[in-house]
Amino acid sequence: MPPRRASQLKKKILFDVEMESGDDELGFLASQGSTGSDDQALEQAIAQHYTALRDKKKKENERKFLAAAQKQLSQAVENPAEEVKSTVSAMESLFSEFLLQYAVCEDTIRNLWSQVQKEQEKLLTFAQARHAANIEAGKKVEDDHISGLSRTKNACYDFEKIIKQIRHQDS
Repeated sequence: MPPRRASQLKKKILFDVEMESGDDELGFLASQGSTGSDDQALEQAIAQHYTALRDKKKKENERKFLAAAQKQLSQAVENPAEEVKSTVSAMESLFSEFLLQYAVCEDTIRNLWSQVQKEQEKLLTFAQARHAANIEAGKKVEDDHISGLSRTKNACYDFEKIIKQIRHQDS
């Protein structure tokens, strides 16, 4: 085979190999018949070189894919973790705010109950004093009533004496 034809064949094989994809490229090279041992060796060398390039490119693509997948996985793990952290932080701040408001409300309620208790104690003291005063007033009224009854009784006796004296004088 003339050298010109060998260089054309190399270009054609390189072009065909670059255009084809998949594992059937080696089958394409093997299906091509050649008359010279140089052409066969050249085709075999080109096929090996292309196979090595393809494997290298495949490994590089796999490495890129794995790196991208790792990056996406890291982001997919970090984003929810960040969201959980921010949610927990927000919940903790809301809970602490709730506790403060609850404590303020409880203090207010306790103060109100203390005031109610003080007022109740005042009322109880006033009621006891009023009850004692009523008992005293009742005793005084009772004593005055008894005194009034005894005066009335004495007045009745005196009136009867006077009536008896007037009757004795008239008689």
